[in-house]
Amino acid sequence: MKIDVRSIPSTGCDIDGSLSQADFSVRIKEIECLTPVKLSGRMEKSAGMVRAQVTATTIFRYICGRCLEACDQEFCEHFDFHYPVDSQENYIDVGEDVRQEILLGFPDRVICQDQCKGLCAGCGMNLNTDTCQCKKGR
Repeated sequence: MKIDVRSIPSTGCDIDGSLSQADFSVRIKEIECLTPVKLSGRMEKSAGMVRAQVTATTIFRYICGRCLEACDQEFCEHFDFHYPVDSQENYIDVGEDVRQEILLGFPDRVICQDQCKGLCAGCGMNLNTDTCQCKKGR
């Protein structure tokens, strides 16, 4: 979501846009973006600086690190970016900065619930939904 710096009035302006789900397909087997990432916020320009306050919302599907089941979680994060602007700077890519922040903030491992029992080490049974009958699980 590129913003033309010259089009930002001195009173600031509201921004609305979205980023494609495909922009977040980095760890495809573990994390899936289910809806476009909706961006909303405000941009203000003063004394060679542009401030962008942006809220990003979407839904991510994670694979639980213990039981390997899919779990959906709403995502809502606020970002505050400050850009130095000179006479040669025409555009600011707020969308790319939001994308990078979200990707860098992905957790290493997601657990579907605090009480998740995971999988049996012997037979691979999901211990949240079934009782294991193998020798290792007893």
